Amino acid sequence: MSSRTTSSVALALVAVALLAMWTRLQYVDLYGGRAESYSAWASEHYFGGLSEFYLSAAARLVSHGEYTELHHPPGYPYILAALNAIGIKTVRAIRITQSAFDAVIVFVVYRLARRLSVSRGWALFAAIAYALWPLFAIGATWPLAESLSVGLVAVMINALVWAASAPHQGVKASVCGGLIGMSALIRPDLILLIVPALMWLLVAGGARRWMPLTAAIVACAVPLVAWGAHNRRTHGAWIFGSTSSGLNLWEGLGELPNNYGYVLDDSAANHALMANGYTWGSVEADRYFRREYLRAWREHPTFVVHAMAVRVGHVLFESEHLQPLFFGRARQMVDALGALFVVLAALVRRNRVAWFVLLLPPLYAVFSIGLMHYEPRYVRYVQLSYLLAAVVLADEAWRWMNAHNRIVARSAVVAAVLLSSAYVTRELYALHRAVGLVSR
Repeated sequence: MSSRTTSSVALALVAVALLAMWTRLQYVDLYGGRAESYSAWASEHYFGGLSEFYLSAAARLVSHGEYTELHHPPGYPYILAALNAIGIKTVRAIRITQSAFDAVIVFVVYRLARRLSVSRGWALFAAIAYALWPLFAIGATWPLAESLSVGLVAVMINALVWAASAPHQGVKASVCGGLIGMSALIRPDLILLIVPALMWLLVAGGARRWMPLTAAIVACAVPLVAWGAHNRRTHGAWIFGSTSSGLNLWEGLGELPNNYGYVLDDSAANHALMANGYTWGSVEADRYFRREYLRAWREHPTFVVHAMAVRVGHVLFESEHLQPLFFGRARQMVDALGALFVVLAALVRRNRVAWFVLLLPPLYAVFSIGLMHYEPRYVRYVQLSYLLAAVVLADEAWRWMNAHNRIVARSAVVAAVLLSSAYVTRELYALHRAVGLVSR
């Protein structure tokens, strides 16, 4: 690529990142940004209690306190504490900072698209789609740990593809392992990424593949062992993630109507703990829910499998719907056809890099948290694969048409650009108007 082309692409991506930032700021204002108290607004609309926990935990860390909670890992509170230390203290400032982090991910998405062998133009289209897609734009703005999940997954996939290339595979693999270990201290469900990461390094590694495998395992273990040692010293128990895993297993059974007493409700779960003499978030509570989950397997195995199967459908064909619903028709289409896009794109791009990039997010979501407990905010990253797959199919269609009839191909692209530009402009204008109505 010439230096002029590189500069042009870089400038285009900067413009896309600015568009992403503008879009996210609109959602910050639309969802609680103009309220007198964000905490009060969030308590009524969107996981306010959990946000309040993270904010208060960070405040305790800033005041030289020690993180002693077990129900949530320390990663996100430490991030908020670090932001506080450099002057980013208000909820609005935190949400804007998270928006900026997510806006920069358009560079990573562009790179992932290029790894899928699509043209620079379609890779830019992938970056624009990420910038505007409501699931990502809205999701990045909440003061919640999972707000970082999509960006973290995108970075880790890109890093793993990079780690498989020579030279210095051991050093690269250690970077990837460290990213996974630290990400697991932000979102515990990301710890299982070490499994596909090791499988990938094993397949893509060279003759001395044991070196990157060992480096990744050790680097991943370091932050987790440090956290476990802290819990051993503080609480007398080796906890490497959080004590919420058992709760998620138990509540996951309550996602289906049943007569066995399983419910998807924190209050009901807490009452079950109190009736048995356990404290919320304790080691004993985690063990209790795990025992109950294993008992469900022994006594109601068909029901447990049914609950898992239902979650697979939720993960692959549903996404988080927040009102007002912008880009509604596009989101309905991607929800319904996204998994099919991935399958078709994998058939078109028959190489291991493309399969890894396209298949990892949905398969990981299904076989990790999808087996335990489903909430759409946990698996937003699935649609990263859907958008990339759609770009692969569009790029392939363009190549096919261009090879057969260039005039038709270019006419189709011009028409698609005009129609999509009109649609995007209408939706962004509606978003901006909605923000104006909220601010009055």
